[in-house]
Amino acid sequence: MSNVFYLLKRLKKNFFFNNLLLTFKTTKRFLSLTYFYTLNFFSFFVWKISNINKKILVIELPYGGLGDHLFYSRLPRIAKEKYTYDKVFISRLSKIRRKEHYKIIWGLNPFVDGECYSHGKKIRDILPEADSPLKTAKKSGKNILDLIKIEYELDDFQRFDNPEIFYKPKLIEKYKDKTIFDPNFVSDLHHQEELVKIKKYFLENNITVDYQFPAKKKLEILNICNDFIYDKDFYEYIDIIFSCKKFYCFASGSAVISVAIGKSANVFYNDKVDLGFLFTNKNKYIKY
Repeated sequence: MSNVFYLLKRLKKNFFFNNLLLTFKTTKRFLSLTYFYTLNFFSFFVWKISNINKKILVIELPYGGLGDHLFYSRLPRIAKEKYTYDKVFISRLSKIRRKEHYKIIWGLNPFVDGECYSHGKKIRDILPEADSPLKTAKKSGKNILDLIKIEYELDDFQRFDNPEIFYKPKLIEKYKDKTIFDPNFVSDLHHQEELVKIKKYFLENNITVDYQFPAKKKLEILNICNDFIYDKDFYEYIDIIFSCKKFYCFASGSAVISVAIGKSANVFYNDKVDLGFLFTNKNKYIKY
């Protein structure tokens, strides 16, 4: 056995052996990439041929967040019902953080026909123009969903539109009279020490938080609630939001998904949040 280790050590120091190994790894990677791009090109070619003479909409999502995707969720329905598109595809070049989000927003959408490798429409920065119920000046009368529809030339003239999903939430009896708080967010919009202000809000308004979701990564929890909810997947997370009496969260994807299932959320925000993201009259927005 010692002779084998000795031989391996000698080989590791051998210049010819190292170059041979490097060549092998490079060749393997080259063949792998060649196969990947060839397969993608072939898929794209077949997709193009099968959709000749069809009116097609390709949606490419530039940001991967839950809320970012939900802001585009009305496009497939409008494209087919109002603008007579034959097919609607989601570009596989889109950014997405979690596959579960993709499945619920696009996979269950009956107006989406599948995926493709084609690019979608590139839209300009519309956030500065996005209206909000909280804006007092420069009001456009169009929220971020409305502006996305206009950019895609799919305006249905419905203003202050809300996102939609086609998952039907299940009622969980355990939570129907409960107040729930989700302390999580992805974007760097809230400092952990600011939970002191959230705690103060609950105490001053005599609000009892029955449950909270556990904080992910290095985020802090609310120290006035000791009962936690551990959802098994994103589907159950939606069921819990749907079932509870009151739902509190930050200005994150949770605030957007709640509207998509017809639930009003109580949304905490601060000066770091662009008002364009506070897009709906359905939610109650609480500045802290």
